[in-house]
Amino acid sequence: MTNEVLPNLVNLQSAVNAALAKLDEGDFAARLWKKDASLWTAGPAALSPKNEVFGWLDLPTVMKSAVPDLQDLAQSLKEEGYQQILLLALDESSLAALVLEQSLGRVSGYPELTIVDREGAVLGDAPTNPAGPAKTVFVVSALSDEPEVLPGIMELFERVRAERGEQAGENFIAITKPGTALEKLARELKFRAVFLNPPGITGLYLALSYSGLVPAALAGYNVGEMLSRAAVMAEECRKPGLDNPGLHLGCIIGVASLAERPGLSLVPASAVGSFGLWVDQLLAENIGRGLEPLDEAFIVPQGVGRLVVSLQLSVQKDLPAEELLKRLEETAHPVVRLRLKDLSDLAAEFFRWEFAVTVAAALPGIISAP
Repeated sequence: MTNEVLPNLVNLQSAVNAALAKLDEGDFAARLWKKDASLWTAGPAALSPKNEVFGWLDLPTVMKSAVPDLQDLAQSLKEEGYQQILLLALDESSLAALVLEQSLGRVSGYPELTIVDREGAVLGDAPTNPAGPAKTVFVVSALSDEPEVLPGIMELFERVRAERGEQAGENFIAITKPGTALEKLARELKFRAVFLNPPGITGLYLALSYSGLVPAALAGYNVGEMLSRAAVMAEECRKPGLDNPGLHLGCIIGVASLAERPGLSLVPASAVGSFGLWVDQLLAENIGRGLEPLDEAFIVPQGVGRLVVSLQLSVQKDLPAEELLKRLEETAHPVVRLRLKDLSDLAAEFFRWEFAVTVAAALPGIISAP
């Protein structure tokens, strides 16, 4: 894994240096790890007790203990001949699963992962493969109580029960939090497994929780290695200043996202193109503006150049992306290059960007403070 942030910041450099100095002066990274909500003057963190929004910080280490059970479950489904996993995501966890599925593809011998959005789950119209519902595992993910989705889940359950009778629950897995209507229903219907997420995880920060790891493990992805990469990144994100890859990137994003600036675009490697979908929503949810589209008219800057972040694989050079980045640098756009050793580093990037966007959300208030 390459944790470094490799920037060519052009006209952003002085503002980023000043912001980093102010973050270090206030011991920002250490206070974030202490879950100090006073770092924020606005947004979700300013409105919630620390345990309601900062649980994601602990996931790379907390979730390691879940890996053996997830691997055992994946192996049993493989041995029993299941051919499809349908993730019925009623929360925002589907984007992380989509990134992994589109980047890693299907693992030989394991069921194929398919993701169904909230509307499909509510209506109970989730597709099944030609093998039929009896060879499909339905993974229902929801953290909040939404009674309107239960009829759709029941409809799917009845389809399976028509073929499997009293064993229908073996085809269903629930991911939720304690005390929800979904947990109650899953236990009543004897779902094969019920996974309860740790507290303090909301929205797009679910990537390294059960919401992201369960479908990944069932699809045959190496979630143990992924969490190990994320844990290394998390440890790096405890450091101050430029040595902290999340803090550094977050400071750059925060400065580039100030109202008077033209924002941020992402240039991902083709193998991880869907990562931008998750980043876009993470930014929009936390700082109020998502990724800006990257088109030909944008290449020649007018005034202050837009920040461009590149996410590329070290082992696979993307020549069109490299040519584009060279043109952007030649036209005075600030460019940040991030590199993945391989696709398992996606988990580390989930954490880096969660940390970075959290920093970026706090930056306006910190910059304006006396």
